[in-house]
Amino acid sequence: MAIDSDAVISQQIKDLAAAVSTQAQVSNRIWLGLVTVAVISLLPQAPNTSSVPLPFGLSSVPAAWFYLVLFGLLIVLTIAFASADTQQVRARKLAFRFIDSIPNHAEFAGMHPQELFDMFRLPCFNRVAPLAQSIRGKFEFYSGKASCPTYRVVASAFYYALLKLISMAVYFGVPAFALLRTYEKIQNVSFTSKIMVRGSGVVAAVTLFQVFLSDLLYSIKVLRKISSKE
Repeated sequence: MAIDSDAVISQQIKDLAAAVSTQAQVSNRIWLGLVTVAVISLLPQAPNTSSVPLPFGLSSVPAAWFYLVLFGLLIVLTIAFASADTQQVRARKLAFRFIDSIPNHAEFAGMHPQELFDMFRLPCFNRVAPLAQSIRGKFEFYSGKASCPTYRVVASAFYYALLKLISMAVYFGVPAFALLRTYEKIQNVSFTSKIMVRGSGVVAAVTLFQVFLSDLLYSIKVLRKISSKE
């Protein structure tokens, strides 16, 4: 019966890893679209030009309309990305809640449940924990966690924090900066339109900050786990 139970739990972990991976893939794809539009909006423009040349030999368009359309795309993609990434974080929380409910002594094929989960989980753009764990050498897995030298624990925790700060700066910073810079380039629109554009931009910025804060709080929990020998 114990073997059957272990097989069921093992399959549940694999299913959860697949579900989290699906959410990560959706978030990754939307982020790629978002950052592509962001990069286009941040390309330098010649001073005092009223039109922007389009690629592929297409004609130029008025700069005011060009950046207004880009800003609209940024808003839509930012909100879509924030929603997808929030769902990814929620999926991870649910998966880890299940893993934490498994008795600590349980192992599957000689692995801790968390390690089994990580084996089947696809990576995402801002996941850096494996890099930090790998610098522990032979102590990188749960079986060697308790005996890992303190200096390696501190080094891996510092390395994780550094990598996470850099990845989050790019992951959330580029879209946020693009929103701000594109808004500043919008000109020659009515006062009412300006208010609507600004309001929409604020909503998009709030959703981006929400998912940034959610990811930050989750990263702090991961940092505590990396810093612990338990």
